[in-house]
Amino acid sequence: MRREFPSIYDAAGVTLVEAGPRLLPSFSEKSSAHAKGELEHLGVTVMLSAAVDRMYPGDVHLKSGEVLFAGTIVWAAGVAAPDAWTYLGTTDRMNRLEVSPSLQLSDSIWVVGDIAHREAADGRPLPMVASVAMQMGRYVARAIVDRDRGRALEPFSYKDKGQMATIGRRRAVVELPSGVKLHGTPAWFSWLGLHIFYLAGGRQRVSVIADWFWNYIAWGIGPRRTVID
Repeated sequence: MRREFPSIYDAAGVTLVEAGPRLLPSFSEKSSAHAKGELEHLGVTVMLSAAVDRMYPGDVHLKSGEVLFAGTIVWAAGVAAPDAWTYLGTTDRMNRLEVSPSLQLSDSIWVVGDIAHREAADGRPLPMVASVAMQMGRYVARAIVDRDRGRALEPFSYKDKGQMATIGRRRAVVELPSGVKLHGTPAWFSWLGLHIFYLAGGRQRVSVIADWFWNYIAWGIGPRRTVID
């Protein structure tokens, strides 16, 4: 912002409001604290245990009574299944349907992805992320074939491959199932490498690597935006 919008840089600010006691609750407390510190180093004001009561076009009212004035408000409170799902079976607070160990709602209905409530080995519901949905989808595809062939259905087992969160340039946190935790530059490069790995086609990977490498080297170089007011 200092470079792109010099006339408003000094008056601008970013406030992150989190209802919970820490950021990234699915990560360890150490990684959560690191993420908070990195954001604050970037100039972000982080407010924890601050639940939002209501919002208007120019301000946000917290349940504590505090009012935050803002020109731009971004709401990122997660996802929830539609209320209509509650009529199909037992649901959790996010309207996700509680399914059997084989991800079934009934003998001929399977539920996968963000609308399926299935607990992991530690008793916590599986997170609403892409890796869970993809593994569920592959499992159900095999389960349908097995059922048609008269085979017994094995319970669904989620293989945790770890989790990543990027914060900014050379700022990220990574936690692997083996217990390895990466912070900062190593975590950021790991995040970039994983995204490149999942790109389809060698040409696309080479193109993305070349673009990212140039952007990394030429960071902050080049013409400013035409409109800066």
